[in-house]
Amino acid sequence: MKVFEAIIQVWKGRPVSEALNEYSGLVGGLPGYDLEYILQALNWIFEQEDINFTGRPVKKQQELDKTLRESNVILPPEKFGGLLSKRLGSQLAVSLFCDLTMGTHPVDALRKVSLDIVPAKRSRGAV
Repeated sequence: MKVFEAIIQVWKGRPVSEALNEYSGLVGGLPGYDLEYILQALNWIFEQEDINFTGRPVKKQQELDKTLRESNVILPPEKFGGLLSKRLGSQLAVSLFCDLTMGTHPVDALRKVSLDIVPAKRSRGAV
């Protein structure tokens, strides 16, 4: 959960270096990628998703808003290119992490954000 908290802090605009100072000691020794790698990569992905975002159906947006509310994650205001944005593009990725922390199976969480995986396609007969 501390890794999740650090991810959310970076998403809300906290510099990666500050999040690392606070969370590195709390998550040291965990298996997997180093916290700095995770936060730097996600920070880049979040920014890219926000810049590329062109909109989504109202029903899907309501679903994402609900997922964040259930995880007590508040959508932050953020400035990109002089326009006020609420990080709606990257909200999709953050909702995936929220679902995982709430116990959703990873495959189901990926499907919920419309990311399909090869084994799921194979189970439906795809090659």
